Amino acid sequence: MMAEAYDSWAHLEKETDTELIKKTGLLVFGDAAIDFTHQVARTLASLNVPYRQYNATELRGKFPMFRFDSGQVGVYDPQGGLIRADRALRAYQTVFKNNGGTIKDEEVVDSIIPGDIVTVKTSKGEYTAKSLVITGGAWTTKLTQSLGLQLPLRVIHTRVCYLTQREKTYTVDAGMPCFIYHLADDKCPENTYGFPCLEYPNQVKVASHAGQVLNDPDFRDVSSPLDQTIVQTIEAFAQRHLPGVNPEVGIIEHCMYTMTPDSDFILDLHPGWKNIVIGAGFSGHGFKFAPVVGKILAELATDQRPSYDLRPFRMDRFGAVVTKARL
Repeated sequence: MMAEAYDSWAHLEKETDTELIKKTGLLVFGDAAIDFTHQVARTLASLNVPYRQYNATELRGKFPMFRFDSGQVGVYDPQGGLIRADRALRAYQTVFKNNGGTIKDEEVVDSIIPGDIVTVKTSKGEYTAKSLVITGGAWTTKLTQSLGLQLPLRVIHTRVCYLTQREKTYTVDAGMPCFIYHLADDKCPENTYGFPCLEYPNQVKVASHAGQVLNDPDFRDVSSPLDQTIVQTIEAFAQRHLPGVNPEVGIIEHCMYTMTPDSDFILDLHPGWKNIVIGAGFSGHGFKFAPVVGKILAELATDQRPSYDLRPFRMDRFGAVVTKARL
């Protein structure tokens, strides 16, 4: 799907005259004994994507803004990078409205009533449609339970940290890539990742996929004891691998992942109501696929043949998900 996603993002950039993709390159590194980096290399090779592999000595020469341990290896994808998410949302909303769409912000969905015509009741009104697409993110479970669906979704509350650069080597212009660090030990969890300075002046963005289960997404910004644990983890990573960065977290932002058991998406029709489409469980890595996911959901909502084989994304792969008594 990523090949089409790249093309779609480029089309949106041209249509809105806005830079959305920043190609910084992507460095994936970790211990040679762990298969993760080798798996990334195999995947890139299978897709004919150009990449380079480096040992620890080569990494030090190529990426001096990092500190690498002996025995570590890296895979570099020069086409990798980041999406300017705030700009992307604005661009899509602009195109949506230019094509006749209406956006209703700050409006809570109170209930969804299925039928040949679907009714959505909100805090500000009532809407009807021949078909409905539900992409509720962390609120998906709240929206689908009344439709008899018990989807195995867990909301994970994560934190994103920013640290100040001391040396001007952590910018896009200086060659700083986005990175993923994979090492399962007591000093750093799997898949710590980061971006060069971009969102805040002189602030390197570093985060991890670690988090805690969040029972109610409406209370995501409530602090917890885990905050300090994650901050300590990020600071330990920075001290170990980012020598030109002040290893004290200055800014913390809150984030939610809506996880499926296998971390793959749900893109499917409601098993009882074929005019209700579910897009959920994007598990922290769905945003880059947004153009393609939107296309697929639109195809499902308009009874078209999907552009992709959706069997890997069907909800019944998790077993029974329907509570008949609630239909």
